[in-house]
Amino acid sequence: MSRQARLREEYPTWYSTVPPGRWQLAEALRRIVLRQLRHGRSWAPGPRILSRRHFECQGGSAAGPPQASDVERRRMVPRVTPRQGPTDAVEGSH
Repeated sequence: MSRQARLREEYPTWYSTVPPGRWQLAEALRRIVLRQLRHGRSWAPGPRILSRRHFECQGGSAAGPPQASDVERRRMVPRVTPRQGPTDAVEGSH
C-alpha cells in the first residue's frame, strides 16, 4: 500500500486546494503543498513538507529524517512569517 495522507480538519484555510479529511497519496499532496508554497502562501514549511501537526499519514513506510530532495525543495520556497491561521505554522520541534 502506498503512503497516504490527509489534511486535518483544523487547517483548511492553510491549504486552500486540499480538501480536509480526504485520504490521498502522500506524494501527490506533497507536490500540491510545494506548489502552493511557491505561489505566495504566507508561511514556510518546517522539517517536513507535510507537517505531522497539519496532516495525518497511513500505510506505506514512514519517512525517516527529511530527504535531500525535501531540503532542496524547501530552499526554493521563500521564508516568510505567517499572516493568518494558527501560530504553529513553522513546525520546529517535531
